[in-house]
Amino acid sequence: NTAYRLHSHEIPYGNQGGASGPQSVTDVPGGTEVGSYWQVMGAHDGPYCRAEETIANGSLVRLYA
Repeated sequence: NTAYRLHSHEIPYGNQGGASGPQSVTDVPGGTEVGSYWQVMGAHDGPYCRAEETIANGSLVRLYA
């Protein structure tokens, strides 16, 4: 557990900006803005994970900003 969070930044390449366009993911201290909150899904169309659910080390997941 650290004081850093993953944060998503849009990268505007031509007309591809926004949620369906390229994203840059970095770690930032704190992170209270929208780009620092993620939805976690199981890999291969698995269900969304609940907020209190523990994810096992080595699990494959998909992250949505």
